[in-house]
Amino acid sequence: MKFPVILICVFLLPVWLPGLQAEGYSGVSGTGFPPVPGMSFDSLSIDIGRIDEDGEPVKCVFRWKNHSGAPVSVLMVRTTCECLVPEFSTEPVAPGGESTVTFVYHQKGHPGKIDRKAFVYTGLSSGSPTAVLEVKGTVVPSSRPVWQYRYRMGTLLLRQTMVRIDGKEKQVERIACMNDGDSGLSLSVDSSALPECFSFRCEPAVLGPGETGDIVISFDPGKVRDSLLDEIPVILQGLDESAGDRTLKIKTGESREEVLSAYPERKQ
Repeated sequence: MKFPVILICVFLLPVWLPGLQAEGYSGVSGTGFPPVPGMSFDSLSIDIGRIDEDGEPVKCVFRWKNHSGAPVSVLMVRTTCECLVPEFSTEPVAPGGESTVTFVYHQKGHPGKIDRKAFVYTGLSSGSPTAVLEVKGTVVPSSRPVWQYRYRMGTLLLRQTMVRIDGKEKQVERIACMNDGDSGLSLSVDSSALPECFSFRCEPAVLGPGETGDIVISFDPGKVRDSLLDEIPVILQGLDESAGDRTLKIKTGESREEVLSAYPERKQ
């Protein structure tokens, strides 16, 4: 007697599934969360295709409908990456009504394939998301990742504008930089204005358009002639900026402010 019952269930399963989806089951396979009836989306996954890392942020809109017998409000939306920013209304949606959950994807700093999840919480379920949404695509890496550099001196971008020398032994410090201009950039300093114990160079000597490199500052304690100042300015040459806007700093001695002082006041 059990055999016919099993056969009936198997043959009716394809018929039941569309009915469940129409009623608003909105789980996503592989997320570990079961579907919750009462809220359905026109799509649970959006593929944004190939986008440039240097391009404008991309907007994705998920439309949903209330299939329950009572008003439904979106209470909270959590995402697996802060690069995916949700926008939604918390106003109740009446039975049969529709609304949207929108996401803005900020791709800078996230090259390669993306697969971000978003968990939508409503009053339809307690403790678990009512729906799990997905944004997929590919971010084409930037040829000039300017977002990696906090500071700008004309066409020269830098990750920091200060180095610290303890003054006790030979030391070499580097500042990562990039040429954001359309022509080669050759950097130097007025050696007569720099104490003999310090030396300056740029690797490579000439930064091509879009090329990255290092500003290298070396210290030799054997060449110290007088006591070192607490702060020594290094005015760069080769930039069309005023002296104050193309100055690096060498701070000497030990300091607990070393981490913070790597990010001085002038930003992009």
